[in-house]
Amino acid sequence: MWMSLFVSLMLVFTSPITDQPNQRPGAPEQIELFDTDQERIVQRLESTPQYQQEVRKILDSVTGRVQELNPSLRKAMILKIPVKPPQRLRFAQANLDTEIIRMFIVMPKPGNPRKPYLLLHNRNNETILMEFNRPLTSLMNLLHNRR
Repeated sequence: MWMSLFVSLMLVFTSPITDQPNQRPGAPEQIELFDTDQERIVQRLESTPQYQQEVRKILDSVTGRVQELNPSLRKAMILKIPVKPPQRLRFAQANLDTEIIRMFIVMPKPGNPRKPYLLLHNRNNETILMEFNRPLTSLMNLLHNRR
């Protein structure tokens, strides 16, 4: 079940449809905003120190693992942020101590009662689903100011 979620997201963000035609090989990974209703990336941005600060603050606000067996990806926006440099996530209650290299923030759209949650990748390409409690206001302001 977790594997199918992981494979689905990897296909979405690495398929030929979403490849960045003007990105040089070896260029830094971009931030991507994916709309699950449209099934496509709707925005690409360069990562900045401000995004990396938000990543750190969100990781610092982790409250626990996602408890749902199959959290929905429907009616959501998914923000992929490469974590540069990788950030350590320590969460003793879940016996978790790992370096995060990529963060996906699953943000349900209005009408979807689910709270946002994180899908994280570590250096071993393991997928970790976590709840967090940081408001996304600052992050959304960054997104809207870059359009």
